[in-house]
Amino acid sequence: MQSILNALYECGYENDLQRFLSADEASNYRTACESRIHGMERLRERLNDEDKKKFDRFFDNEMEAAGLDMECAFRYGLAIGLKLSGLSALLP
Repeated sequence: MQSILNALYECGYENDLQRFLSADEASNYRTACESRIHGMERLRERLNDEDKKKFDRFFDNEMEAAGLDMECAFRYGLAIGLKLSGLSALLP
């Protein structure tokens, strides 16, 4: 079952999450991403070597958690879609 979910997830997103956003939302998303990267680079420059390692580990964990959050949201949406499609079969 896991491979089916992974295949649906990859097919659904195709590494282009912005296609689900309006033009304004996509612009805001890109701006927020650029600001995040710039801010992280500025912060990282101010850290000593030990703190850079901690920051990098924190960032890696944060990205992994965000990815899992997205996958959970996808699975939840898929479950809702499947339930709704089953209910629609009951309609006259």
